[in-house]
Parts: sequence; structure tokens; C-alpha cells
Amino acid sequence: MNPNVELHRYVAVYISQLLPGDVAHMDTSALLQELALLCSEVCAIGAVRAELEEVKSTLKCLRAEECAVNRVTEEVSVLWQEIQQLQHEPQGSNRHTAEGR
Repeated sequence: MNPNVELHRYVAVYISQLLPGDVAHMDTSALLQELALLCSEVCAIGAVRAELEEVKSTLKCLRAEECAVNRVTEEVSVLWQEIQQLQHEPQGSNRHTAEGR
């Protein structure tokens, strides 16, 4: 069906009061076309679902990598601070001299 065409919509409050209908009273080609469109939409949703799972998996890996990077960054920061402290120590109090061993 063309989505730009406005059709009348009827709503039944009591389905039991509807008159029976058969295929003689409906446009079967339009019904088949709607079923084909529905089928393609369901397939598209399946593809989107698969893509979403892939994005979730990638995001999970990136978060794990981010945690690893944060740990390494913290370790580097601690080492950098230790280097700065060693550079500011006087030569006589250097822990790594032959006398201190």
C-alpha cells in the first residue's frame, strides 16, 4: 500500500458483532503486498539486531581496552613521579650508589 494514501480506518469494539468476511470481500493482491513488505521489514530488523550485537561486542572490547590503558597510564604516572623525585634528590643521598648497596 502507498503510505501517502489516507484510507478510512474502522475499529470494532466487539469483534463478535462483525459480519463474517471471506477472500471475495478483500483485495488479496494488496494483502500479499503488505505481507511481502512485512517480511522485508522483519528481515531488516534481524539485520539491525545483528549489527547492534556487533556494536555491543565492539563497545565491550573498547571498554576493556580503556581499562587497560587507564591502568598503564596510572603506572606510568607513578613511575614519572618517582623519576622526578630521584632527579631532585641530592647526589650523596642517591640510593643507587655503590655505597648504598
